[in-house]
Amino acid sequence: MNTFIVGDVHGCFNTLKALLQHCNFSSDQLVFVGDLIDRGAFSPETVHYVRQIQFKYPDTIVLMGNHEFEATKQMKPDGKQYWFNQMGEETILQYAESAFSLVDDLAWMEHLPLVWQNEDILVSHAGICDHPSALDKEEREHGILWTRKALKNMNKIQVHGHTPIKEGPIYSKESNSWNIDTACVYGGKLSAMHFNEKTKEITFLHEEVHPEDLPSSLEN
Repeated sequence: MNTFIVGDVHGCFNTLKALLQHCNFSSDQLVFVGDLIDRGAFSPETVHYVRQIQFKYPDTIVLMGNHEFEATKQMKPDGKQYWFNQMGEETILQYAESAFSLVDDLAWMEHLPLVWQNEDILVSHAGICDHPSALDKEEREHGILWTRKALKNMNKIQVHGHTPIKEGPIYSKESNSWNIDTACVYGGKLSAMHFNEKTKEITFLHEEVHPEDLPSSLEN
């Protein structure tokens, strides 16, 4: 089965819908690197859309990003204020003005996996670095949801997001890794990697951000 991996969406609902027109759901393993929410204008709609896809195509993989992790932590009785610093308040307001349930979506986010892999590819949100805490989702320097350190060579292709780079996707030969976060919500584009299982060919698909998806601070 071929693999179709989508970078950080951040509430860019219309852009995501356009990009996924290139996905063949019957022959592509669809994987999201996480950070579906926050910053963009349509976090609730984005989550609802992705959950609908996952319901229709149960093999769809949605990985946890640091924004999903922060959201679920924030809503605990002893929750910290980190999520509010990541535009969590705006996301809560979007949910309040929508027909979707934040409580229900948070319960879904809390159980998202951290890693997906097959024989050729390993996908996570920020990547796996060479550190004892690399798989710790709470570790903010080296952890799998947070790290911006050099990644470890895992003897397969690592694919991640988390660090927005408009001129991406960016390849690291040392770690055999691709960063596919191409800064959609910062006025860049939403990117996906397509991996052909038979030929091992990698191609990229891009959708320039739709203006209506941008937060008001970035609108032209």
